[in-house]
Amino acid sequence: MVRSKVAFVGTVSGSFAIARSLLKAWGISISLKRVERLTYHFNQQGLSQRQSLLFHLQQGTLPTTPILQDQRVVISVDGGRTRIRNTKPGKRRHNSHRHGYKGEWIEPKLLTIYVVDPLGKRVNTTEIPVTNDGTYGKLQPFLALLEMHLVRLGINLASQVLLVAFLSKLDLATYPTTTTTPRLSALFNTRVT
Repeated sequence: MVRSKVAFVGTVSGSFAIARSLLKAWGISISLKRVERLTYHFNQQGLSQRQSLLFHLQQGTLPTTPILQDQRVVISVDGGRTRIRNTKPGKRRHNSHRHGYKGEWIEPKLLTIYVVDPLGKRVNTTEIPVTNDGTYGKLQPFLALLEMHLVRLGINLASQVLLVAFLSKLDLATYPTTTTTPRLSALFNTRVT
Protein backbone atom coordinates (compact mmCIF):
# COMPACT_ATOMS: atom_id res chain seq x y z
CA MET A 1 0.00 0.00 0.00
CA VAL A 2 2.79 2.43 0.85
CA ARG A 3 4.61 1.58 -2.39
CA SER A 4 1.58 2.38 -4.51
CA LYS A 5 1.09 5.66 -2.61
CA VAL A 6 4.74 6.57 -3.25
CA ALA A 7 4.34 5.74 -6.96
CA PHE A 8 1.14 7.78 -7.19
CA VAL A 9 2.68 10.85 -5.55
CA GLY A 10 5.81 10.45 -7.68
CA THR A 11 3.67 10.36 -10.82
CA VAL A 12 1.43 13.36 -10.13
CA SER A 13 4.10 15.61 -8.61
CA GLY A 14 6.11 18.05 -10.67
CA SER A 15 9.38 16.42 -9.59
CA PHE A 16 10.62 13.57 -7.45
CA ALA A 17 11.97 16.10 -4.93
CA ILE A 18 8.49 17.56 -4.49
CA ALA A 19 7.07 14.05 -4.13
CA ARG A 20 9.67 13.20 -1.49
CA SER A 21 8.91 16.32 0.56
CA LEU A 22 5.17 15.63 0.35
CA LEU A 23 5.68 12.03 1.47
CA LYS A 24 7.92 13.23 4.30
CA ALA A 25 5.10 15.54 5.47
CA TRP A 26 2.84 12.48 5.56
CA GLY A 27 5.34 10.62 7.74
CA ILE A 28 6.85 8.45 5.00
CA SER A 29 10.63 8.82 5.07
CA ILE A 30 12.09 7.61 1.80
CA SER A 31 15.09 8.51 -0.38
CA LEU A 32 14.74 10.42 -3.61
CA LYS A 33 16.20 7.53 -5.63
CA ARG A 34 13.68 5.10 -4.09
CA VAL A 35 10.76 7.40 -5.03
CA GLU A 36 12.08 7.51 -8.59
CA ARG A 37 12.56 3.73 -8.82
CA LEU A 38 9.12 2.91 -7.40
CA THR A 39 7.42 5.44 -9.66
CA TYR A 40 9.07 4.11 -12.81
CA HIS A 41 8.43 0.49 -11.77
CA PHE A 42 4.70 0.97 -11.13
CA ASN A 43 4.24 3.05 -14.29
CA GLN A 44 6.05 0.43 -16.38
CA GLN A 45 3.68 -2.22 -15.01
CA GLY A 46 0.72 -0.05 -16.00
CA LEU A 47 2.07 0.40 -19.53
CA SER A 48 2.65 -3.35 -19.83
CA GLN A 49 -0.90 -4.03 -18.74
CA ARG A 50 -2.20 -1.51 -21.29
CA GLN A 51 -0.13 -3.15 -24.06
CA SER A 52 -1.59 -6.51 -23.09
CA LEU A 53 -5.14 -5.12 -23.37
CA LEU A 54 -4.35 -3.59 -26.78
CA PHE A 55 -2.96 -6.94 -27.93
CA HIS A 56 -6.12 -8.74 -26.79
CA LEU A 57 -8.21 -6.13 -28.63
CA GLN A 58 -6.31 -6.82 -31.86
CA GLN A 59 -6.78 -10.56 -31.37
CA GLY A 60 -10.48 -10.15 -30.64
CA THR A 61 -10.16 -11.68 -27.17
CA LEU A 62 -10.50 -8.53 -25.06
CA PRO A 63 -12.82 -9.27 -22.11
CA THR A 64 -15.70 -6.82 -21.89
CA THR A 65 -17.68 -5.76 -18.84
CA PRO A 66 -21.20 -4.32 -18.67
CA ILE A 67 -20.04 -1.34 -16.56
CA LEU A 68 -21.62 1.22 -18.90
CA GLN A 69 -24.90 -0.63 -19.42
CA ASP A 70 -27.87 1.79 -19.41
CA GLN A 71 -25.61 4.68 -18.36
CA ARG A 72 -25.10 8.19 -19.71
CA VAL A 73 -21.46 8.21 -20.77
CA VAL A 74 -19.20 11.18 -21.48
CA ILE A 75 -16.05 10.63 -23.53
CA SER A 76 -13.78 13.65 -23.19
CA VAL A 77 -10.81 13.87 -25.53
CA ASP A 78 -8.28 16.66 -25.19
CA GLY A 79 -4.79 17.57 -26.24
CA GLY A 80 -2.28 20.22 -25.48
CA ARG A 81 1.37 20.92 -25.92
CA THR A 82 4.28 19.85 -23.79
CA ARG A 83 7.95 20.37 -24.31
CA ILE A 84 10.16 17.33 -23.94
CA ARG A 85 13.80 18.04 -23.07
CA ASN A 86 16.40 15.91 -24.84
CA THR A 87 20.02 16.37 -23.80
CA LYS A 88 22.34 17.31 -26.64
CA PRO A 89 25.32 15.02 -27.15
CA GLY A 90 28.78 16.29 -26.49
CA LYS A 91 30.69 18.00 -23.74
CA ARG A 92 29.26 20.12 -20.97
CA ARG A 93 29.57 23.87 -21.20
CA HIS A 94 32.68 25.25 -19.55
CA ASN A 95 31.02 28.08 -17.58
CA SER A 96 27.80 26.45 -16.42
CA HIS A 97 28.92 22.78 -16.45
CA ARG A 98 25.57 21.87 -18.01
CA HIS A 99 24.66 20.02 -21.17
CA GLY A 100 22.60 21.86 -23.69
CA TYR A 101 19.19 20.50 -24.52
CA LYS A 102 16.78 20.45 -27.39
CA GLY A 103 13.15 21.03 -26.50
CA GLU A 104 10.63 19.74 -29.00
CA TRP A 105 6.93 20.45 -28.72
CA ILE A 106 4.78 17.33 -28.61
CA GLU A 107 1.00 17.12 -28.48
CA PRO A 108 -0.28 14.66 -25.85
CA LYS A 109 -3.67 13.11 -26.47
CA LEU A 110 -5.70 12.48 -23.33
CA LEU A 111 -9.02 10.78 -22.76
CA THR A 112 -11.43 10.59 -19.88
CA ILE A 113 -14.46 8.31 -19.84
CA TYR A 114 -17.02 8.82 -17.11
CA VAL A 115 -20.70 8.43 -16.30
CA VAL A 116 -23.08 11.24 -15.38
CA ASP A 117 -26.31 11.02 -13.39
CA PRO A 118 -29.65 12.40 -14.71
CA LEU A 119 -28.68 15.86 -13.43
CA GLY A 120 -25.40 15.82 -15.34
CA LYS A 121 -23.16 15.35 -12.29
CA ARG A 122 -20.14 13.05 -12.61
CA VAL A 123 -20.52 9.64 -10.98
CA ASN A 124 -17.32 8.25 -9.48
CA THR A 125 -17.84 5.07 -7.50
CA THR A 126 -16.02 1.78 -7.24
CA GLU A 127 -18.69 0.17 -9.45
CA ILE A 128 -18.39 2.88 -12.13
CA PRO A 129 -14.83 4.25 -12.03
CA VAL A 130 -13.56 7.17 -14.09
CA THR A 131 -11.15 6.04 -16.81
CA ASN A 132 -8.19 8.32 -17.62
CA ASP A 133 -5.52 7.51 -20.17
CA GLY A 134 -3.36 9.19 -22.76
CA THR A 135 -0.45 8.95 -25.14
CA TYR A 136 2.16 11.01 -26.92
CA GLY A 137 1.58 8.88 -30.02
CA LYS A 138 -0.05 9.91 -33.27
CA LEU A 139 -3.80 9.84 -33.96
CA GLN A 140 -4.13 6.16 -34.96
CA PRO A 141 -2.49 4.73 -31.79
CA PHE A 142 -4.67 7.07 -29.76
CA LEU A 143 -7.81 5.82 -31.52
CA ALA A 144 -6.75 2.23 -30.79
CA LEU A 145 -6.36 3.19 -27.13
CA LEU A 146 -9.79 4.82 -27.12
CA GLU A 147 -11.35 1.80 -28.81
CA MET A 148 -9.75 -0.56 -26.28
CA HIS A 149 -11.27 1.31 -23.35
CA LEU A 150 -14.69 1.65 -25.00
CA VAL A 151 -14.90 -2.04 -25.88
CA ARG A 152 -13.56 -3.08 -22.47
CA LEU A 153 -16.16 -0.97 -20.65
CA GLY A 154 -19.06 -2.05 -22.89
CA ILE A 155 -19.86 1.24 -24.63
CA ASN A 156 -22.34 -0.53 -26.94
CA LEU A 157 -24.60 -1.08 -23.89
CA ALA A 158 -24.74 2.61 -22.90
CA SER A 159 -28.04 4.45 -23.18
CA GLN A 160 -26.45 7.77 -24.24
CA VAL A 161 -22.94 8.80 -25.26
CA LEU A 162 -21.58 12.33 -25.44
CA LEU A 163 -18.23 12.86 -27.20
CA VAL A 164 -16.40 16.04 -26.24
CA ALA A 165 -13.23 16.50 -28.29
CA PHE A 166 -10.68 19.33 -28.36
CA LEU A 167 -7.88 17.83 -30.44
CA SER A 168 -6.53 20.15 -33.10
CA LYS A 169 -6.09 17.39 -35.67
CA LEU A 170 -9.45 15.78 -34.97
CA ASP A 171 -12.24 16.92 -37.26
CA LEU A 172 -15.50 15.73 -35.74
CA ALA A 173 -17.22 15.68 -39.11
CA THR A 174 -14.80 12.99 -40.32
CA TYR A 175 -14.11 11.32 -36.96
CA PRO A 176 -15.77 7.95 -37.66
CA THR A 177 -14.12 7.71 -41.08
CA THR A 178 -10.62 8.33 -39.69
CA THR A 179 -10.70 5.16 -37.63
CA THR A 180 -8.85 2.18 -39.01
CA THR A 181 -10.93 -0.28 -37.05
CA PRO A 182 -14.45 -1.04 -38.25
CA ARG A 183 -15.61 -1.81 -34.70
CA LEU A 184 -14.91 1.75 -33.51
CA SER A 185 -16.54 3.21 -36.62
CA ALA A 186 -19.58 1.00 -36.05
CA LEU A 187 -19.81 2.13 -32.42
CA PHE A 188 -19.86 5.79 -33.45
CA ASN A 189 -22.20 5.27 -36.41
CA THR A 190 -24.85 3.24 -34.61
CA ARG A 191 -24.83 3.83 -30.88
CA VAL A 192 -23.94 7.47 -30.24
CA THR A 193 -26.93 9.74 -29.74
